[in-house]
Amino acid sequence: MAPSSSAAASRVLAILLDTSLTPLDCLTLVSSELVSAASPELSLDVEINQTTPLIAAASAGHGPDLVTSLLSQNYCSANFVTSTGNTALRAATTLGDGDVMKALIQGGASVDLETSRGTCLIAACALTSNVDDEEGAAAGSEVDVALQADVDHARHQGDAAAAALLLGFGADPNKEIRSGMTALHAAVKARNLSAAKVLLERGADARRPNADGISALDLCEKTADVAMASVLCTLTLASDSEAALAASKAREADARRAADAEHEAALAEVKASSEIATKEVNAKVAALRAETEQLRARFMKRGS
Repeated sequence: MAPSSSAAASRVLAILLDTSLTPLDCLTLVSSELVSAASPELSLDVEINQTTPLIAAASAGHGPDLVTSLLSQNYCSANFVTSTGNTALRAATTLGDGDVMKALIQGGASVDLETSRGTCLIAACALTSNVDDEEGAAAGSEVDVALQADVDHARHQGDAAAAALLLGFGADPNKEIRSGMTALHAAVKARNLSAAKVLLERGADARRPNADGISALDLCEKTADVAMASVLCTLTLASDSEAALAASKAREADARRAADAEHEAALAEVKASSEIATKEVNAKVAALRAETEQLRARFMKRGS
């Protein structure tokens, strides 16, 4: 990283972390700093104290303009991941700031970006436990060791509302993370009922197995979590019913289209036959008229 980039990143970060500044002040000062430091090699993808200028902008609560400004001038990567696994989109999701999330996504941030730990933001949201501390600790102890760091991180960052925002912006509810787990597996392990509901309502598959062939429904049985099992079964049944109804309606529509097509084909066939018959009748009439004219001409000739 060029020294000028590190220095510029430090100055921009100091501006963004100055809580005495208004959003407009921040935008003005950052824009001025970028103009003075502008060069083809300038990059603000510099981690300073486990954050970056873009992450600071996303979590400052100043709205989307700062984020848009940094991304539009290509000084920052929307998907830069810090050593702690943090990203600008993760920071915005933590605050539930939909406007900033939208600005980041429009600037190229991936809602399904995998971290070095082999998980993704939607799974981190699902891993947030919404039970009391004792039960939460028990739930956390059940999660795979490989995901434990994400569980600890998620307890401070994600929730069902954040998951809903990500899904609304196009996150895959069935995206596989490490060991073939999905966010729904994570929600079941963390006993996060609200996140499980959001995921199921947005298309998560409770029957989808992980690498060990275990589905989210199977996990409910293993953990004897009756409340979670009830939610999964109820919403899965509702989803199945909706899918069956949609399939039935689609078949009915196909049948109607086929019947209409057959009806139209039959009408076209009748019309074609009628046209042929009409032509044949007209031809016969014309022949009879010609024959009658010939006979009349003969009679007239004899009479003369």
